[in-house]
Amino acid sequence: MLYICLINETNKSELKEIYLGEKSLRHNIYNPDYLKYSKLNGIEKVEYYITILLNSINTLKDKYDLPLSEIKEGIQKFRNLGYRNEWVHKKKLYRPLSITFFLECEMTMEEFNLYLTLRKKKETLLKKCILTTDPDEIAFHYKFKDIVFENNKVTIKGLQGYTLFESAIDELLSGIK
Repeated sequence: MLYICLINETNKSELKEIYLGEKSLRHNIYNPDYLKYSKLNGIEKVEYYITILLNSINTLKDKYDLPLSEIKEGIQKFRNLGYRNEWVHKKKLYRPLSITFFLECEMTMEEFNLYLTLRKKKETLLKKCILTTDPDEIAFHYKFKDIVFENNKVTIKGLQGYTLFESAIDELLSGIK
């Protein structure tokens, strides 16, 4: 994992890379163009960060064994997806109906969305947004962790037992042919 940290004027003394272990590296970069950044629109801001990431990688590539082709492929995939980061947080099979429940995450510069998606084989039966927050892990990371089936209900549990979403499974499936 490569962490790129932008450092402001008051923290310029932190400008160095920090080896965090066999698979992690943190590289701190001074960001002198904050005023320029603040005037950019959404996609321009993303491209600004991509430029910083690529410049950082170029300064580190001779010192560390970085997976350059994978990073560049990931950046291109991110661009091709319309600057959206998508991932599956969890999936769980509901055996009585052979339906797989997914917690799918989607994040842009504007927002984070969590979807409850139901699939049978490869067919999507339902995709329902159950959470929208700011695109900041601090705003959403604790709100969902697991999919729990009990008494013909599905419950999306967060950290420490917090219930984000609960529904009878037959209600979710009603209206689906």
